[in-house]
Amino acid sequence: MKMFKRKVPQKKGIVLIVIVLTVLVTSVYLASFIMRNVYDLKILHRDKNISLAKIVAGAGLERAFLYLDDDFKRSGDWSDGDIAGISVGVPSPCNATQYSFINGTLGKGYYNVTIQYVCDGSTPRKDRLWVYSQGTVGNITPPGLKRLAIAGRFYNVNQTRVYPDLSSAIDSANPGDVLRIAGGDLVENVVINKSLTIELGYDFDLIHRDPEVYKSIIIPQNSSNYTLYITGGNITLGGGVVE
Repeated sequence: MKMFKRKVPQKKGIVLIVIVLTVLVTSVYLASFIMRNVYDLKILHRDKNISLAKIVAGAGLERAFLYLDDDFKRSGDWSDGDIAGISVGVPSPCNATQYSFINGTLGKGYYNVTIQYVCDGSTPRKDRLWVYSQGTVGNITPPGLKRLAIAGRFYNVNQTRVYPDLSSAIDSANPGDVLRIAGGDLVENVVINKSLTIELGYDFDLIHRDPEVYKSIIIPQNSSNYTLYITGGNITLGGGVVE
């Protein structure tokens, strides 16, 4: 009587291997899919916080400019160590140091604003400031914002003082003074009652004059009145347009 050995079908072994490999491949795919989605969510969350932080920084910058504008209209000076009631350092001699100005919160964000004086030789300028605003949301602090604050476009050469509007510059001027005006629209009704030289068409540094490039136009605030009303004095006016 012959004895036969029972053989295990090879097909079952192959099927088992295929199943194991399929499970492994599926597991690896699912794991990579989950990890990729977690990573994408982190990137999305980071990008969202970066955008929010920039908005927060912008809000801080706008708030700072409101303070600066209000202060200059009242004092005519940003180099006196007091800006809108806020005590700030003044470099002597002038340098590139940044000084703390204001800070605050907006929603879940925080902003910090610093200022840096613009130097005229070794002296801080009264009418120019660099303003920096840094926004932070969560632990995200993207690069901050920077903007040059220009106090006024109206400069009295004789008094070396800048004014926020032409009427203020004329009122404070002495007979014979020279006024420089930076380019742009001037919406005012102006009364001149003294001898002055008024030069329009300067750049915003109030140094270089080119009326073709830096066009100055005086537009009446009240159209029922004269745009420019001269009641006395000898007036030299040029480099712009009076509507």
